[in-house]
Amino acid sequence: MNPALARLILTSDRTSRRRLAGIAAGTMLGVALVLMLISAYQAFGARSLRSTWVQLEAGRQQKLTPDTVLDTAHVGAVTTTEVHAGQMIWVLKVAATPGSTVRIPGVPRIPAAGEYVASPALAKRIASVPADELGQRYGTPIGTIDPGAVEGPDSLVVVVGATIPSIVNTQGEAQIRTDFVGYEYASTAYRVVAVIGAFAVLIPVLLLIGIVTDLGSAQRGERFATLRLIGATPSWVAQLSALETGVVSGIGSVLGIGLYLATIPLAARLRVGSSTFYPGDLVCGPPVVIGCVVVTTLAATVVAWWRTRRADIGPLGASRERLETAPRWVSLLALLIGLALLGVAPHLKITRWPLLPATLVISGFLLTMIGIVMVGPLLTWWTARCGVSQARSAAAVMGLSRVIRHPRSCFRTVAGLVIGLYAITVFVVAMTAAAGVPQIRQGPDFLPVSTVVASLTEDPEPVLQRLGRTPGVTATVTAHQSGNGIVMTRVGAAAMGVSRLPDTEYVCLSIAWLSNEPANPQPTEAPRTPANLLFAATDADPHSLERVKTVLLTDPSTETTFMRTDRSEISAHAPENQFAAMAVVGVLIACGVSAVSMTVSGISDVLAGRRVYGLLRLAGMPAATLRRTIAYQTLAPFLTVVTASIGLGVFSAWAVVTGVSRRQIGWPDPVYLSVLAGCAVMILVAVLAITRAGIRMVGTTTRFE
Repeated sequence: MNPALARLILTSDRTSRRRLAGIAAGTMLGVALVLMLISAYQAFGARSLRSTWVQLEAGRQQKLTPDTVLDTAHVGAVTTTEVHAGQMIWVLKVAATPGSTVRIPGVPRIPAAGEYVASPALAKRIASVPADELGQRYGTPIGTIDPGAVEGPDSLVVVVGATIPSIVNTQGEAQIRTDFVGYEYASTAYRVVAVIGAFAVLIPVLLLIGIVTDLGSAQRGERFATLRLIGATPSWVAQLSALETGVVSGIGSVLGIGLYLATIPLAARLRVGSSTFYPGDLVCGPPVVIGCVVVTTLAATVVAWWRTRRADIGPLGASRERLETAPRWVSLLALLIGLALLGVAPHLKITRWPLLPATLVISGFLLTMIGIVMVGPLLTWWTARCGVSQARSAAAVMGLSRVIRHPRSCFRTVAGLVIGLYAITVFVVAMTAAAGVPQIRQGPDFLPVSTVVASLTEDPEPVLQRLGRTPGVTATVTAHQSGNGIVMTRVGAAAMGVSRLPDTEYVCLSIAWLSNEPANPQPTEAPRTPANLLFAATDADPHSLERVKTVLLTDPSTETTFMRTDRSEISAHAPENQFAAMAVVGVLIACGVSAVSMTVSGISDVLAGRRVYGLLRLAGMPAATLRRTIAYQTLAPFLTVVTASIGLGVFSAWAVVTGVSRRQIGWPDPVYLSVLAGCAVMILVAVLAITRAGIRMVGTTTRFE
């Protein structure tokens, strides 16, 4: 093949160059998104390994007791959490013998009692605030944790040297450990959810790449038909098509690498879990990058060559449109198999093969997504055939007739939006299974958010004296927790903001008052055992709150310290809530990809039908009727599949959640309705833009080469 001749044929005019530029730009965006998704999936596991060594798994180690005697190969440890200025801190308390051989990731040596090693972000925070608000809680610093051993640059982690009695008295499961090793996923369920989330975003992106590489195929077909007219062989035309697509997609793929690398600093600022990303976490290895470019270019080239050979463009091929073959029932096969696998998976959780449900869920989800794309043309064809017989206007008849003649190309116009809507539905419905972050309720009968609560293990008099000397403390009250009630004096309850108190010396408050429920005071008798709870009311100044927490955390008479707002912050870091937060990112990506796919495929469809539209205009069709015709052929595929897509998304979310966990889905958040509204606006704007573009592109003359 003569390169100069190929260049002349492919880029001889401005329209061809714009088409090639559009293909390159779309491929660039798609490759950048694919690389970012792959790197994010890899980074999630690596981040989890770096962050979970401090989160000791319960029930897998020997329990630490006050009588335990440690040797150099064993240490005592317990993990607890604290909150400072709204940010959660992971605290690992460790007791070890001198010369211990146990190693903690990123820590040069195990700190002795009264010493600590903090992560770089926490060390910076400690240095930036007064010692009585944070630093005094841990002791003397002896260094910092290596940045490569924590989740991210914002992670707040501290390893504190302690004694065995203090570890045993700390809330949490005190363990005897021989090592500290993290894990990629908390369970198989979270691994499955991560894989499904990656597929849910990856499939729309791959669909986008397929759509953009087919941009302007009708005009290319006309040009190839002209070449056939002057003597070019079918093989030569197919090679030319492959060359065009291969070169342009290759250039777009290389540019996609540049776009991917350029957006890494921005993507690294996304907060997932307790921290943002290290930029290095989002860098794929050279084999992955090269493989992505090669696969994308090769796939686009082979598909272009195969489509051109299969089209069998003849010397008169541009004189009329070629009809598509009618979709067949076999198109339903992938969807039916996928739905069957998803339906069976939730009922196999008690089998002797624990990985079987997860495998069925992943396979069923992937087949369902592919099946929606395959069955779309068939459903569109059925709907158009039924609708054309009921049509009452010329625009409806012509628009639906074109859908009958070209069901695949018409569905391809909305395929990106349909599959994106399916992915969005799966994300949003699955998010309802997460526990969520409780909203803090406030009022006269609720525990004030400015009150710090601590459990007592010894005589509280010394700590009460220390609190009396602490600036910002307005009242201190001791109480006794027994069963489902908290007994305190009536005066103390009034100091804690409880109203409608009975006229007795002692009152019993609901245990749920400590979380997020009203106090519900009831009359009771004086407790017969010593107080085991301490309430410290403050002036609500953030510095006062941190000073009080420091006093309570460092006093030997207190065991656990908490605030109602702290519990909300800690619950936000639960694995299911972190996955829910990532689902929001998935929704945004799916929406963006859907919008781009809709725009590109709409323009491509208008270009493909420009000859027919031109003939209609020559025959005297008004511009308004032509706009309605284009609108019918665009809306018909979308309205046919949109309801099924949403329903399948709900079913898939149910199967994923119940198939890999004991959780259940609920009603979607009202935000989902806004997402649907946004999709509706997107389709209307796209239809309006497509119809207007069609009128501009269609002239009153039609040329036949």
